[in-house]
Amino acid sequence: MQIRRLGCALLLVLAPALAHATSSLQVALTLAPSQTLAGIPVSLRLTFTNSSDSAVSIPRRAVLSVTNKQSGEFLAWWDQAKVAFTPAWGGTPVPPHGLVVEDLATDGSLLTPAWFLDSRLLRSGTYMLQVFLADDLSDDVSLDAARTRALATTSATLIVAQPTGIDLEAWKLLLSAGEPWGPTRLATPKGAQVVRDIVTKHAKSAYAGWVATTGFTGSTEERASLLRTWLENDTAADPYYEQRILKLAMLDVALWDQMERSDPAKSRQHGALARAALNRLVQQTKNENVKRAALDQLDYLNDSQ
Repeated sequence: MQIRRLGCALLLVLAPALAHATSSLQVALTLAPSQTLAGIPVSLRLTFTNSSDSAVSIPRRAVLSVTNKQSGEFLAWWDQAKVAFTPAWGGTPVPPHGLVVEDLATDGSLLTPAWFLDSRLLRSGTYMLQVFLADDLSDDVSLDAARTRALATTSATLIVAQPTGIDLEAWKLLLSAGEPWGPTRLATPKGAQVVRDIVTKHAKSAYAGWVATTGFTGSTEERASLLRTWLENDTAADPYYEQRILKLAMLDVALWDQMERSDPAKSRQHGALARAALNRLVQQTKNENVKRAALDQLDYLNDSQ
């Protein structure tokens, strides 16, 4: 009983200090881009500012609140089973009177950030997004609990536009992969054919690069060939060009590994392609996430020789 009372007393003493630490953090949310097409995710950037005299850790779990006229306010699903997730940068200290910038960035595929897999974000319209962060958010935390207990970012406006022209043709093809629509529909024989049709017949659509990077149930070699074919078009102006080059290099690394014994000549070819692309990324990219991933792949190539 005395231990329990002591624990309760410690919680009463620590609670104000913990609340003060959290309240000293302000978080600004920005989107890149702030306008997109149905089904295409955007990157979230969180800027943490610490107004206190002591370092404060970024909360370890996050949920995304979405508000629009049709659906009201809801927490977006992360993977159809939960709404909260643990970002890699959770727990990072923000220095006294300093700031830390962290991203929940798309990798150029339709799969990240996974909140955008929520079908309620597919409709065209205007959405208000806000991230709530806390150490103790459960996977199925409610909106009221998140709003009450968590640190809230500023709100950011996302406009989801209705596709038109060639983009609408590609979007209709994507929807034909199955209902309700989601990128996992591409992991079926029908979805695989949809990917081929979009990349080969609608290569100039906004969706082509996304589906080529997302992949499908074809072989690794076919996936690499399809993405390579798309990248050989005039795609250098694509804002996710480096992420797609990285994805292709990772597929080449996988083929280098797979073919080492069955086809050594092709294995060396894929290894050389991967190494050249990864070295270019390391030297040229300004995206730290891309650079870090490219270095990891180069380390794997070097360690496995």
